[in-house]
Amino acid sequence: MFSMIKTSGFVIKKYDFREYDRIYTVYTEELGKVPIFVRSARKIKSKLAPGLENFNEVRLNFIKGRIFNHLAGWSTTVANSKILRETEKIEATYDCLYLLDRLIKEEEPDKNIFGLLKEVINAINTPFFLPLSKGELEGVLQKIKVYFFWRLVDSLGYRPQLDSCAFCGNLIKEESRELRFNITDNIIICRQCAGDGMAIGEQTLQTLKQIFQFSLNSFLNLELDEQLISITNKSKQIKLSEL
Repeated sequence: MFSMIKTSGFVIKKYDFREYDRIYTVYTEELGKVPIFVRSARKIKSKLAPGLENFNEVRLNFIKGRIFNHLAGWSTTVANSKILRETEKIEATYDCLYLLDRLIKEEEPDKNIFGLLKEVINAINTPFFLPLSKGELEGVLQKIKVYFFWRLVDSLGYRPQLDSCAFCGNLIKEESRELRFNITDNIIICRQCAGDGMAIGEQTLQTLKQIFQFSLNSFLNLELDEQLISITNKSKQIKLSEL
């Protein structure tokens, strides 16, 4: 006998399946990432699919099957439609959801990740930082993407070692120059130990630490330098290449 599941979640992607069907990927509070099959979703008269859109927070009822999870009903909790009004917001949200989809396995629930996803999507949809010019908005969205990546990595158990040199154990506070950040292993190496890695300045290191200490709204008040953006982008590439 198949069980009925009731849960909240965010629609992170959808794709067409067969002639008229569609499969939605939803990150749920209780089950983590789950695929949801919707029969005849692409038909004009479909009663289940309309309104079930990417970025929306929804309440789902679905039947957990052997091959597919079949959608039985749903309602919108929050329609995050303001994201769709600006291309920059759409791209930033997709960037976060792509990482989530690639790095997270199915049915591995995590309350911290669900909370992070909610925090980030809500901030992009209804930001407290309005009004902004296009350039200012791009800067804020860059901060959100950096914050999301490192907090997601942290939730997966890969928080970088930032307080001491991974080789000699000296506290980083005793070092103020020529620090290196090893992107592959997420570790700091002091100047005495040298080694491979990207240079990381004292202020950049401090900002990276604050990602794990601050809420998103507080982090958005900080300055974000190009060095941290570069380190983040290269770390993303490595994480995705490991899959």
